[in-house]
Amino acid sequence: MPDNNDNHSKLRSSLFGAKSVTAPSDEELSDFELPVASAPYQAFARPANRPVYTLHCGLGKDGFRSFQYVHYDSDSSFKTLPSGHVITLRFAGTQVMQVTIKGRNLWRLYDYLHQHSIPWIMRADRDLAEEQEAIITAIEIAAVEVPETGIAVE
Repeated sequence: MPDNNDNHSKLRSSLFGAKSVTAPSDEELSDFELPVASAPYQAFARPANRPVYTLHCGLGKDGFRSFQYVHYDSDSSFKTLPSGHVITLRFAGTQVMQVTIKGRNLWRLYDYLHQHSIPWIMRADRDLAEEQEAIITAIEIAAVEVPETGIAVE
């Protein structure tokens, strides 16, 4: 009697090529886990090699707020001010939300956010970062009033 597993393997190979799909390793999964409170400060997660679905914003004692990348609006900005960098993001779900990220050395973060490869960012409790180190000193989240467009939705 033929082995069904062998037949399934042959069918899978003929449909999808010889390369098999494997589950992510523990190391790859750990890149997506939220940071532990006792861990040393890190401004943002290491960028993933593939797009992620959610951006988690660590707000210290205020917990986390999360936003789906699918709602990430194309209207975002990066500004350099005397006080540091400011990234402004908008998420257009059932209510438009604006996330303002303030800190230093955030240019890479801005680029990675547009690639949908950052699973989390974290606000620092205090600014003890070295001059060249990325740090997020504030994450502000607010609802945005959207002006009426006059377009009827049926």
